[in-house]
Amino acid sequence: MTFLLMDEIRKYYQHSAVDMPQRHYLNRFVRDFRQWTEKYVDHMHYTVPLSCATGDNYKFPGEYIG
Repeated sequence: MTFLLMDEIRKYYQHSAVDMPQRHYLNRFVRDFRQWTEKYVDHMHYTVPLSCATGDNYKFPGEYIG
């Protein structure tokens, strides 16, 4: 639901002088996030340091917080 809400809010920032706030999320895993997820999430804070290898060596922008 949060992703859908951010899509609705984005249209109000498109023609504004104010920048849209960055979206930081806390999750257990970052391994399931790929390039197309950056449309919804700017930065991920995660607690389980597992990651999946991708063919193009992509790593989602995130921070392991333990």
